[in-house]
Amino acid sequence: MTEHRVLQLSCTFLLLLCAGCASKELTREKAQSMIDRKEDFARASSIPIDAQVFDALVRDKLLFQSRFDAWWQMTDETKEYFASVTLNQFTLIKPVKRQVADVDGITDGILPGTKVVAFRYQYSDVPDFVSKHTGLGTKKLPAEGLFQFSEDGWRLVDIQYR
Repeated sequence: MTEHRVLQLSCTFLLLLCAGCASKELTREKAQSMIDRKEDFARASSIPIDAQVFDALVRDKLLFQSRFDAWWQMTDETKEYFASVTLNQFTLIKPVKRQVADVDGITDGILPGTKVVAFRYQYSDVPDFVSKHTGLGTKKLPAEGLFQFSEDGWRLVDIQYR
């Protein structure tokens, strides 16, 4: 082999080695893109709520209890937007969009080959009525994504909403 050919093969080997190393890196941009593309993340109809939001719906007289029923009832106006409301979540009739607002950090997971991505997300395309009474669409909410590395690259395994 000529010296030129050995140099050429050595450079090719180094480039392939570097390309393989780069694919094992999970960047903020890559994590955000993978989360945003996940179908059950991108469109949401069941939305977790806290006690303050539920209390606001009751205070605004959008939910009420009848004297004869222990379950919370929705007003006709509320039924135009909400399919159901419970103490910890509401379900919208028309799904809204959800997207990553920012990635706060990436840490190693408990198991080898895993990463935990802390991020905040927001809702969009929220009807004014829903936004006014729930704050949905105005807040950045925290979540974590669990990623696992395999021979195909990084894969989003789970999302935990806080």
